[in-house]
Formats: sequence, structure tokens, C-alpha cells
Amino acid sequence: MNSIDVVGIRLVKEREFLCEKSIRTPLDAVEVLANELKFLDREILMTLNMNSKNKIINAHVCSIGSANMGIVDPKSVFKSALLSGANRVMIIHNHPSGDCTPSQEDIDVTNLLIKGGRILEIEVLDHIVIGENEYYSIVGDRQEKYTEINNTDNLQNSYESLELCENNDKKIWLEEDVTEMII
Repeated sequence: MNSIDVVGIRLVKEREFLCEKSIRTPLDAVEVLANELKFLDREILMTLNMNSKNKIINAHVCSIGSANMGIVDPKSVFKSALLSGANRVMIIHNHPSGDCTPSQEDIDVTNLLIKGGRILEIEVLDHIVIGENEYYSIVGDRQEKYTEINNTDNLQNSYESLELCENNDKKIWLEEDVTEMII
């Protein structure tokens, strides 16, 4: 007789950064994550998982790419959102070149993720590309400048987060210490 393992899936807090605001605009998301991403030497794709009132539940590093190419796995994008009970996500990635102009692949994957989110009943609010001092809202189809964000704690954390990601690309940051979901 074969045995079947019963497993548990946990979201574990790796670290935290301060954010009191709800995400109402692409600029709000940029202000939260720009210093996490803009100085890195490779593309990092993150999600901000949010509740129905746009309050951030957690942030998740979904993938780490190279200097000029990112990897987007839709399962990874939505996994943390599903486990967190998120109703909405904001997808953000950087362009290490500093040019926030989205590639055709960025636009195509955004459309794919929006469709996938509809099936999962998780609204994809936007996909934002962060450059040096500009960002591009793919859903809004516009490029905007942002001012320097004076949060040196998040700047230091950007390098720490990359190190964490290199060790394990499935890191999920939570407000709570541990959230557990048994499947």
C-alpha cells in the first residue's frame, strides 16, 4: 500500500520594509519599490499583493533575470497572491539600463497576466517598468518621471534582497510572521 503525504504550504516573512500607504496609482507602487529595484544590475520582477482596499499584504520577488532580460512565470506571479488571499496585484520590474520603455514581450506578458488574473479572480492593476528616474505604466500606456525617493533603508535593502533572491528565488515578504495554508 502506498502512502500519500499531506503537505503544508507556508508563507514565511523574510524581512520587512515600511509602507503605510494604499496603492491607488502607479506612482504609489513606484514610491514603494523604486529603491528596491532601480540600482540592481539585473531584471527583477516583483508583485505587490493587495486586498480589495489596495492595502499591501506583502511583496514577492517572482523572478530574477539577466542584465537585459527577465523571466516571467505566471504561476510564480500568482502563487503568492493566492496564498496571501490577495484580490489585486501590481506587477513591477526594473530595467537595469535605466530606460523604462517596455519591450513587446513586456506588453505581451502583461496581457497574458491580466487574462490569467481574471480567471483566478485576482485583478492585475498594472505592470510597471522602473527606470532610473522614470517609470512606465503598461496598462496606462504612459511614461512618467518620479523624484528621487529618499529612503536609504530601502536602498540598502535592495542589495540585501538580491542576495536573498540569489539564495532562494521563492522569497515572500509578509506583514505577519507566518501565514499557513494547508492543502
